[in-house]
Amino acid sequence: MATTLSPPTVADSKEKISDPMDTVIPSKEYKWWLNNIDHLTTPERRKVLENYSNIPPEDVRQHIYDIRKKAWAVRQYPCTGMARFLDNLLAQSPVYSDIVARLKKGDSFIDIGCFLGQELRQLVWDLDGAPTTNIHAIDIVNHWDLGYEFFKDKDRFQVDFFQDDMLQPGEKLRALQGTMDVILVNQIFHQWGIENQIEGAIQLVKLSRARPGSLILGNQAGVPEQRELLGPKGSKYRSLVHSPQSWKDMWDEVGKRTGTQWKTESKLLTWEQLGHDPEETAYMGRDILMLEFVITRQ
Repeated sequence: MATTLSPPTVADSKEKISDPMDTVIPSKEYKWWLNNIDHLTTPERRKVLENYSNIPPEDVRQHIYDIRKKAWAVRQYPCTGMARFLDNLLAQSPVYSDIVARLKKGDSFIDIGCFLGQELRQLVWDLDGAPTTNIHAIDIVNHWDLGYEFFKDKDRFQVDFFQDDMLQPGEKLRALQGTMDVILVNQIFHQWGIENQIEGAIQLVKLSRARPGSLILGNQAGVPEQRELLGPKGSKYRSLVHSPQSWKDMWDEVGKRTGTQWKTESKLLTWEQLGHDPEETAYMGRDILMLEFVITRQ
């Protein structure tokens, strides 16, 4: 079957630029900076902040705004401006209960692009006291300390975090190659063009344990028909946003290049399904949705 993958454009060179947002000029004039994020504080997240983090109910709102302001100073990601650290998409994954069961039996897990570690708090909670020594988290910039401040749990949340680069892994990340049973990778691939996406996927294959059933899952921007997405002023190049079909095609290509086989399952979710107003993401294009995926090693 012919691939639907787009060839690299002039703006999408093979240069490895792991974080295109690193060159973006700081500003709150970007369309992904929402002045009001009150509607994004779900009852579930409020419950966590009140009962787990012991933040007084009357202080929760300001606490969220204060943490977002500090995160924005680290990097001006759309995920920050739109307060995506209030989401918990991992727990909504169709394989979440299976992941929890596997980790209780000792399987390993790594969250790549962990942000404030919001997904991991729920995961560790659901492990119900099981050891967390096999859980790792990385990000290209350090929001992890802000995660401790957000959840107020530095003295009790024990997960191995280190700053590293998925596209150009350092020594510590390379040391984990071949040992990861479950890999979570959220909101990363849609930042890159196809060559860097394929290279990033190959790095995930290297991390994955070489046995059937190893998982790679996550979510990212997606579209019904793959297309390029223009970056904001100051970014280096365009990125490629996948459809379910082109995402599968890419992983088929990755399998050929690595001598591995993968079953790719994905679907598009609307912003309403995720609890977001589609008007807040319309700046990317009305066709931009969220691509949820589970990729299983065969």
